[in-house]
Order: sequence, then C-alpha cells, then structure tokens
Amino acid sequence: MAKATTGAQVLGSEPAIEELIAEWKRSMKEGKDPFIIIPNGWDTPGEGRRKAGNKKILEAKQKRAKADAEKDVFKRKQLVEEADKLAAEGRKMGGSISREIDLELAQNIVANERILDARTAWLTADKRGDEVGRRKAEQEAREARKAGGTIPNCDLDEMKRMIGNQMILSSKIMWAEGHKDQDAAKKEQAEKLAAKGRAMGGTITSDDDLEDAQQMVANEMIWGAKQIWDDAQKTGGDASGAVASAKYAREKMGATITIDHSTEEAGKVVADNRSHAASKYSNSKGRAWNGMYNKADWENQAEQLYEQAGKPGGDKWAQDQLLLAEKILYGPPKEAESAKQKFDEAMKQKLEEAAKPNATQGATKNRAQTGGYEKFLELLAYHESRGFDDPYKAVNRANYLGRYQMGEYALMDAGFYKGDNNPSKNDFVGEWTEKAKNYGVTDRESFLNNPKAQEIAIRDYHKKQWDYLEKYSKYIGKEVKGVTITASGLLAGVHLVGPDAVRKFFETDQIPADGNKTPITTYMKDMGGISLKDLLGHDPDLNKLSQPSKTDSQKVTVIGNKGKEQYHVNESEVPKKLIDMKKQDLSDTHIKLTLVSKSPFVRQASFDALVRLAADYYKATGEGISITSLYRENDPDWHGTGYAIDIQTVHASIKGKDGLLRFPEGSKEKKNLEILIMCAIENGFNGIGHSDIDVINKVKTTSVVKEKSIYFFSDNNHKHHVHLSFVQ
Repeated sequence: MAKATTGAQVLGSEPAIEELIAEWKRSMKEGKDPFIIIPNGWDTPGEGRRKAGNKKILEAKQKRAKADAEKDVFKRKQLVEEADKLAAEGRKMGGSISREIDLELAQNIVANERILDARTAWLTADKRGDEVGRRKAEQEAREARKAGGTIPNCDLDEMKRMIGNQMILSSKIMWAEGHKDQDAAKKEQAEKLAAKGRAMGGTITSDDDLEDAQQMVANEMIWGAKQIWDDAQKTGGDASGAVASAKYAREKMGATITIDHSTEEAGKVVADNRSHAASKYSNSKGRAWNGMYNKADWENQAEQLYEQAGKPGGDKWAQDQLLLAEKILYGPPKEAESAKQKFDEAMKQKLEEAAKPNATQGATKNRAQTGGYEKFLELLAYHESRGFDDPYKAVNRANYLGRYQMGEYALMDAGFYKGDNNPSKNDFVGEWTEKAKNYGVTDRESFLNNPKAQEIAIRDYHKKQWDYLEKYSKYIGKEVKGVTITASGLLAGVHLVGPDAVRKFFETDQIPADGNKTPITTYMKDMGGISLKDLLGHDPDLNKLSQPSKTDSQKVTVIGNKGKEQYHVNESEVPKKLIDMKKQDLSDTHIKLTLVSKSPFVRQASFDALVRLAADYYKATGEGISITSLYRENDPDWHGTGYAIDIQTVHASIKGKDGLLRFPEGSKEKKNLEILIMCAIENGFNGIGHSDIDVINKVKTTSVVKEKSIYFFSDNNHKHHVHLSFVQ
C-alpha cells in the first residue's frame, strides 16, 4: 500500500511532466514520502485550455481575414472551412473570444494573456535566480506587445485587473450572443467567465452595460499603450503593436482617451472609470470625464451654472459659461484647455465689472476679503477638500492629507513630521515628531482622525511659510501678471504650488500651476485681501493697499423715522441704488432665496453684511439661512429703503404670559436664534426683531451689545423670521 501523502510543494508556475517524474524518482530514491503539488498563480488545467482555445479562435479569425482577401474561390472556401474548424475547436476548449469580437480585439486579448503569463514566468525565474528564465520571459512580453498587447510593464495585480476587465467584457459579449441564439449553455459559460474576471480584480460590474464595459476596456488599452510608448521612447523598443491596438480602441470601441491626453491624464480617466463615482453634475448625461482638470471642482462649478442658467428668463452669461464648463469636463484635451482659458477670461471680466465703483450687479467674488485668518482657512479648505464627506479625513490621489491637503514637506515645515528618503512621494513611512505625538499624532491615520492637530499644523506651517514669503511683501499693493498682490494671496499661492514656484512667479515669465493645472493666480485672487493679523500678530497689507469700501457710503447714519424718509427708494430709483440679489453669485455663501415678497432687490451694504453673517452662522451651526423678504415698494418702514432683510426661522409656538410667542427653553431653535442675532449684530446690523423676547433680553446683556446702540423689538408678526432693519 502506498504511504500516506504528508508533504507538499508550492510552485509559482506549472511544472513540465518531465520535471514531475524526475522529482518523484528523486524523492522515492531518498526514501522520502510522496508529495503533492499546490498551484500558486499558475493556470489550472481549465484556465490553460481556455487560453489555448483563445489562441485557436484568434488563428481562425486570422484565416477568415485571409479568406476575405482571397480572390480564388476554391482557396477562399478552403480557408473558411479551416477557420470554422479552428474556431469550433477553440470554443470546445473553453475559448472565450466570441464570434462578435473583431480580429484586432482578439489579437489584443491573446497578446495580453501572453504578457500576464510572461510576467508570472519572470517572477518564478526571479525567485529561483534563473537569469535565462528572466530573459526568456522578458522577450516573450516584448513579442506579445509587438503582437498588439497593451498591458505595460506594471505590477502583477494591475495586469490581472486589466485581464479581468477584458474577461468581463468578453463575457458580456458572449452572454448577448447566447441570449440572441437562445443558448442557455453559452449564457452560463459567460456568467462563469465574468466571475473569473472579477476574481482577477476586474472592476466592470454587472450593472455596467456592454457599451460602458467596452469603453472602459478601450480606455485601459489606450492608457497601457501610452505607457508602452513612453518606455519605447526611452529604450528604443517597438511600440507599434500597442499603438495599433490603441488606434482600434479609439476608433471602434468608443474610447474617450485621445491622442492628446498625456499618460498621467489617461491614468486619471481609467481610475475614474474604475471607481464608478457618480457625477455631482445633474446634467452630465453619462458623459465621461476627460481627466484634465479637477473633476469635483468643475462638476460643482457646472452644477451652479446649470441652476443659474435654468432660472426663469434664463441667464445668457451662465449659459455661455456652462457650455465652457462642460467642455472643460468632457471635451478633448485641446478643446478643454481652450475652454478653460475662455472661462477664466470671462470670470476675470465679470469680477472687473463687479469691482467698478457704480456697479449695481455682480455680488462680490471678493467677499473673501472680509473677515480674518479664520475666513482664509475656510476658503482654503473649500478649495482643497470640498466634495469629501469629512474634509478632515480627505486623502487625494497624490496622498495629500486632511482638510488642508498637507503633504510631507508641509508637515515637516509645521514641525509634525521628521521626513523620510522621498518626501515628495507622500507615503509617510518616516517618523512623526514629539510635537506631533503631543497632539496624539503618531502616524498617517491618527493625523486624519485628529481635527485639532490639523488646525495646529496648518497654522504653524503658514507661519513658517511667511518667513519665506516676507521678501515678497515689497510687491503688496502692486499688480503682477494681472493680480493685485496681497499677503493672504501670497500665502494661498505658496500653499498651492510651493516656495520655488512663488519665486518663479515673481522672477520669471511663468505662471506656475499645481498638478491639477490650477494656476497660482487663481488662489492669489480668490483668497487675496484677507487680513493675516490673527496669524502673524500684524497686518502686512496695512497702508499698502488702497481698497476703500464700496459700501461705506451706503451705511446708515440717520435712524428712526427721519432715516426711513431719507433713505426711502422710489421704484424709479431701484436700478441705481439697489442690486438684484437673484443675479448675485450665491455659491458658497450658505444663503438661499425663498422670497415671499416679489422684489429681489437690496442695498449693496446690506448684502455684503449678509454674506458675512451667513458665513459666521454656518461656521457656528453648520446651517445656512433663507431670505424671505427684501425691498418692498411703497413700504414706509425700513423695507422701503432697501436696507431691511427678513431671515426665516422655525415658527415660535409657545405663548408666554405676555402673549409673545417663544421657542421651548433649551431647544435648538432658541439657541440658533441667539446665534443668528449675535452674528447680525457683529456684522453691523441694527434694528433687530423677533417674537422670542427671552432671546432678545439675553442678547441685550452681552458685552458686544452694551457697547453698541442696538434697537430691539418683539411682536408676534415676527414669530417666523428675524427682521434686520439696516446696516451701520
């Protein structure tokens, strides 16, 4: 009786039968127990037969192509018969290339499977120290790419993922054939093939239709071909086969990656395809992102323009900008770049028009210039981490961390990270400092889970950066490359592109940009003019900027009935004295219009103060505000002046002994009302009314109110809104 099997050998590739016999004889001669072979990464017999079947089907398709070109009828018939026989044999062996797959795609599939096999053989040879085996595997991979393979020299998992997606695509084509032919066995084979593809790491899902799956595989083929082409340029290799497959993918498979895409941009498109991330733009209509500019930023921009363009009567400017935004998101690279340039020029023109002294339209994109360093951080976070559910846990593709997207260099400057051999890689494999540990940060994950540490780190980083930037403070107040230089603009710029790029901005003709092609000027404009006194202890902009407030002249200096009469606006004066709030850019203001009165007009001074109020209220509560009433024609009170604003609240419903309606004691509504009123006072509003007298009386006792002459009133007409009379 044979001995029980007790030993096992794990092999990385399938051994030849001669190797098995020789090993068995050696073991028996040495008196060792028999062994079993456990496959590790090499094909099972069934998988080997499938690949062999695919090769036969490819050969059949090649013969069929010869038959189509053959003029001799007899020879053509003979070639067709040979092709049909080969195809039948291949499918009997489990070949997964169906009749609907073109010759070019079949060549790519078989060549890619050869590349994967060559990679597996190379790894096995490398493990054994077999130099001849390595060279043989490398040569096989080169030949396969020459034959149309598009899998580049990447890691094994990535190769399997690409093969897996091709298997899933093949399964979808096969299933469609089986459904058409009413062939249940073929449909079952297709389902098994799809399962294998997903086990290989394929990312195409059962919900993806055939067209989507084909587009994803086509994009992967082109991305791989671009990498093979890049390698060939460095080594003098042959990329012609891969380029031919990429051309087929572009022309016949619906690929969205073009010749003009860089390899990096193509990689972004592939990663986006694989993630199946839903578009944040409601009018995307299934269009594919082009990988050019930050997807989340431009989807948000397009969504805002889409809503603006769709308002009653339409908005021609928004419609024009929306067309450009869509080209930036979905157009070919050159078209996207041109659209981006036109978009930026139009935005610049609009900002310039809004900045004119007598402008009556165009709410301030420069509203960022109100508030201090905290406001700067809010805007910075908006640019860096919006779109993430929790900005503090945000990690982008380049491995920048947290609300402010800090990398290794930034955290080293902040004194949180000691660094490693390659800080630009952002892999955070080095040590964190004692300072970081004092805030509970010992690694990447603990930093992401620690908002307090992130807020400390960004402040310390900015202080360190200002030491470098101070040499450029001589430019503050001057215009450089279309931007008025300010301290906060400098700080925003260095955060985006780093110190050396700031130097290039001032000392060369360049306008540096980050990896998403966002130019430094965008950050310098959007976050310029904010006081850094809270950060630095002094304001570098002081006495260097000539920026008189456009709204100072509109602030109320006469109150009471005389003020109502003096500032009253007749209907004919509305275009000159008031702005249309519906035409203002309310994106990121946390303000929503739910007007119950028909007029959308308001004083510029009240609007500017309202924007600041909304930002402060959102920061304190996480909630926005809704505006129910503004200017009222023929109103004898403050609404008739264009200064008054009504902000919606929940209905107060508890009646006190004095007959006034209140919110429940200790309720969220009561607390939020107090916060809203304090935000209004701190941003310059006077004449404040609501029915909840408890909150009014509490606010009156605060030190802020005691220092000002604030007029309060309470009545039940204001049970569902806060009335703000005017700005002082």
